[in-house]
Amino acid sequence: MVSACAVGYSFGAAVALEAASDARIGRLILIAPPTRLYEFAMVAEVRKPLLIVCAHHDSWCDRASLPVPPDARLEVIPHSDHFFSRGLTEVGKTVAGWLRDGDPCGLDADPE
Repeated sequence: MVSACAVGYSFGAAVALEAASDARIGRLILIAPPTRLYEFAMVAEVRKPLLIVCAHHDSWCDRASLPVPPDARLEVIPHSDHFFSRGLTEVGKTVAGWLRDGDPCGLDADPE
C-alpha cells in the first residue's frame, strides 16, 4: 500500500498534525507551525517519520515549545522569517531531500 505524506505550512501544519492519526498518512511534514496561535502538544505523540521545518526568526513559532519526538527531525532555516521571504529555496531542498531519503511515500514502488 502506498501511503500519503501530509505536509502543512503555518495553520496548515496544524491541519496536517490533526490528520496524522489517519493510517493512510505515512509521514508528516510541519513547516513553520504557529505555536503562538495553536497548541502543538500532539507533536509528542507522532509515531511516524516527522520533519519539522522552522524559520530562525519566526515570531509565530516558538521552537522551544515544540515537544519534538526523539526520532523526528527538526530543521531551522537561517536568516528566514515565518513567511520564508529569505530561505524558501532551502525549505524546498530540505523537504525534497528528506522525502527522497528512504522512499518515504512509496515513490519508487512498482505500480502494479
